[in-house]
Amino acid sequence: NDRAHADRVASCQFRSMSSEFVVTKRSRAVKSEEDGESSAKVLKLTRQPQTSKGTIVELTMHNFLTFDHAVFTPGPQLNVIVGPNGTGKSSIVCAICLGLGGQPRLLGRAKEIRDFVKHGKDSAYIEVKLAKPGRPLVVRRNMSSSNNNSKWSINGVEKLEKDVVREVSGLNIQLENRCQFLPQDMVVEFAKMDKYLLLEETEKAFGNEDGENLLSKHEKLKNFKKDMELATRSVRRLEVNLGDLEQQNKLLERDVRRLRSMEEFEKKLKDLKLKKLWTEYTDARNDFCESKKKKKSAEKKLKATTERHKPIEEKRKAMDTAVKRFKTSEQDKQKELSSILKKFEDEKRQFEKLENELETPRQELEERKKEEEERKENIEKLQTEISVFSKNLSELETWEMLQPRVAEKNRALRDIQQRTNEVKLEQERIGAEKQQYEDQIRRASDELKKIQNVRHQRLEKIRQRDNHTYNAIMWLQSNQHLFEQPILEPIMMTVNLKDQNYATQVEAALSNKDAMSFVAQNQKDYETFASEVRDKRNMRIYLVRAPNKRLSDYRPSTPLQALLPYGFKKMALDLIEAPEASLCYYCEYHGLHNIPIAGELDPQMIKRIVNEVRLRMFFTASSKYTVIHSRYSKNVITRNSDLMPPRFLVSSVDEERKVEAERAIQEANQSLELFNTRYTKLEEKDKALRNDDSKIRKEKSDLRQKQDSYRRAKQNLRSREERLETFENASAFNLKEEEERYRRELIEIHKRRVECVQSLVTIKKKLSEAAVSKIEASLQRHGAETNVTFLNIRFRESGLELDSAKEEVDTAKHREDRCKRVAQERLSSAQRASGGIKTPEENPELVACFEQLPDDLKDIEDEIHEYEARKEMCSGTDRRVLMEYENRERDIEQKREELDGLVKTISTKEERIKQLEDSWLPALEKLVSEVSERFKLFFAMMKCAGEVSLEKHPSDYSKYGVLIKVKFRDSESLHALNAQRQSGGERSVSTMLYLMALQEHTTCPFRVVDEINQGMDPVNERRVFDLVVKVASESGTSQYFLLTPKLLHDLKYSPSVKVNFLCNGQEMIEEMSAEKFLQ
Repeated sequence: NDRAHADRVASCQFRSMSSEFVVTKRSRAVKSEEDGESSAKVLKLTRQPQTSKGTIVELTMHNFLTFDHAVFTPGPQLNVIVGPNGTGKSSIVCAICLGLGGQPRLLGRAKEIRDFVKHGKDSAYIEVKLAKPGRPLVVRRNMSSSNNNSKWSINGVEKLEKDVVREVSGLNIQLENRCQFLPQDMVVEFAKMDKYLLLEETEKAFGNEDGENLLSKHEKLKNFKKDMELATRSVRRLEVNLGDLEQQNKLLERDVRRLRSMEEFEKKLKDLKLKKLWTEYTDARNDFCESKKKKKSAEKKLKATTERHKPIEEKRKAMDTAVKRFKTSEQDKQKELSSILKKFEDEKRQFEKLENELETPRQELEERKKEEEERKENIEKLQTEISVFSKNLSELETWEMLQPRVAEKNRALRDIQQRTNEVKLEQERIGAEKQQYEDQIRRASDELKKIQNVRHQRLEKIRQRDNHTYNAIMWLQSNQHLFEQPILEPIMMTVNLKDQNYATQVEAALSNKDAMSFVAQNQKDYETFASEVRDKRNMRIYLVRAPNKRLSDYRPSTPLQALLPYGFKKMALDLIEAPEASLCYYCEYHGLHNIPIAGELDPQMIKRIVNEVRLRMFFTASSKYTVIHSRYSKNVITRNSDLMPPRFLVSSVDEERKVEAERAIQEANQSLELFNTRYTKLEEKDKALRNDDSKIRKEKSDLRQKQDSYRRAKQNLRSREERLETFENASAFNLKEEEERYRRELIEIHKRRVECVQSLVTIKKKLSEAAVSKIEASLQRHGAETNVTFLNIRFRESGLELDSAKEEVDTAKHREDRCKRVAQERLSSAQRASGGIKTPEENPELVACFEQLPDDLKDIEDEIHEYEARKEMCSGTDRRVLMEYENRERDIEQKREELDGLVKTISTKEERIKQLEDSWLPALEKLVSEVSERFKLFFAMMKCAGEVSLEKHPSDYSKYGVLIKVKFRDSESLHALNAQRQSGGERSVSTMLYLMALQEHTTCPFRVVDEINQGMDPVNERRVFDLVVKVASESGTSQYFLLTPKLLHDLKYSPSVKVNFLCNGQEMIEEMSAEKFLQ
């Protein structure tokens, strides 16, 4: 369809063996505005603007990544490179970087050069033609996959890599500057730069000023500051060291004056020590004489003690023999006494027995009299009672009269009992059923607790991994009411496995940054949650918005039935349960519904899957495979990695089990309510029956009492008649015969008592004699034992005294030997120190010297200590002291000169820092201010807001940084750009606008941005593209490369825009006419 002033694209292509590269040129179809109809399509090839120094004129790639051979001729201004994923857009970026001397690390992909050579090829080359006044600069890089090295040439002449880098740098091409060269894998990293690194990248891009760019000045300032800090620390260290040296020399001045005094001290010490030796000998000789006297005294004392100890020992042995004899006699007497005492006790008991027998006949006589009187009284009493009971019995109802009424009550009670039993049986049946439901509730509750415990375990793992996400979950649990629709927790909290055997593969499929992302179901809730958690509580969390689709909208591109022959068993989406919005997000952005899972597969089967099935990702039992298919060729790139054991999905919440447990609890509670109602009614019925039973039992009891009363009255009457007959038939009592029998028994008992008393008198006399004999034996034994105790005490005391005397003798002998040895040793020491003389009297000078010294040993030692202390104070003050003093003086002078030099250096560096800062900081502030104005303008054009500011530090130049703040919604305030606050699309927009704002202040021949529009919504993508076209179309702008997999419809283009379509495949058009294409 034609549009007014719409750009048309004509394409020309270059063919290779398996890859096609399409280069586009611009044309415009002009629409007639007079009649409103389209005029004939006229092809007008706009003349290209003149290329500037360093721009890329042509890029040739041979056997490079996906290309066999391709030539790319970009335009001098904006080049939009469009092509589906896998066609080779990023390969162009890699070729530009590596062809101009860049390192593989700048691309964020492979680390080795050999990895960029096309698979199956031995070598490759890149050739880049750069615009340069006079003759273009053609840089070629030949790469080898076998030895992983490169060869370079410039305009056909072999060069070293450093020569190429120098030539490229001379054209102000900065491949390491992210503001100039931003590959696909580094787009995300740009937004993650901190403010310090962003300042460095901005300074790199600013270009040179008077032959020196801002970055080099900044680096010099940082280095000067470090050097000055080191110099300042050196000054402080030198000042301390110098003070120490001067202080040491002051001490040496006094030491020099003490040299002579020390010689006098040494002479005095020598005399004192000699006098001490002879004095010590004299004291030792005196001690020896004294110890010899003490030894003789101790030996004399030992002899006397031994003579006193011997008789005591003999007496003690004799008395021990007597004690044993007395003990034996006492034991014999005791046995005799015990035998007599036993006989006495036996006779005494016999006498007491006869005493008791005296009372027996008398008591029997009295009892017989009493019984006769009681018999007569009982006869009279029974006759009276029989008359009364006969009268009462005639007044009572008989047993036969009461029995029918009792039988009626029994029948009523049996009926009530039967009805009560029926109620109890029903209660027991209901109770058993209630118990079953209560057990069911308990089992379901236990099951529910086990299921809920999984959530606690996962929550604890999230707390250990990311405390911000954990705190956000805890906050959300109490604040869900703030949102129109529930904010969904991270999927690792809500996902449940249907089959635990696939935990490893499912967790690997879900493991990315979105695994810890909260999911909002509408835009208002998204903004509210971000404000509450990120802004107010400063929690760094991930937040995404669910797509407006249903889970049923996502169907696998290849059904599982078609994948079964390849060994696949399940689709990842079929194995998990989670909130629908979370699953929709994973299907929309991660293709979860298109990820199959297999068991163990052999390499041949994996190769078949890669070649025959178009899968982007699949899992085996132990590996993850990522497959990239070219849309235009059969080229396939496969990556695989080993699976790690699961951390979160070790156990899962079985939602079916959870719902089943909750349903079982609910149903059981409902049934329990019904049973409780029935049970209550049965209890009321049972209570009524018990009341009736009690009433009838009471009536029956009354009847029984009447029957019992009649029976008892009849029995009482019969028993009394029988007793009366018994008493009347009993024989009468003969008092005279009983009294005569009683007198004869008493005479016989008294005879036996007299005999017993005579025997007791005889035994008691023997007992007295035996007791006296035993007491005498005991007294003899006790006296002997007392003497033995006294002798033992005397023996021990004498023994201790003897031991003490022996020990005193031994001590005296040892002391005598020691004193003798000490005296001999001290005499030898004194004679050696005195030159061999036997006594001091042999040397008159020595005697005279000793007379001037103290005679007391303690006084001598005190003076020795005093002079040694004085000598110690002068220790080290020998002839080397003066040499040491002079050497230190020279050292002090040298350090003073060094200190002066450092002070001058610090002053010079301060002046240099001031000069550098005066030339660097204003230019940097101006740059940041102008970039901020452009940045604000671009954001205002997008109906958003943004600013760029320079953060300073009062003393540390390494703490300077560039801070980017943006806001995309009116309800928000400006926030720093970071990966936690803004979405991926918002960061891409901010990154692109910052690069554009920086463009007019930087001098570089070209800029590369790879897939910056990924993640942008269509509105922002259109706005950014319009800005890019507008800025890139201005005169004097750098060459621009913008890579994207797609373009929106109805974008605005200018003549300075060159759109390059990249196609890839074996079935390509050999030749193509731009004119025919436009027609």
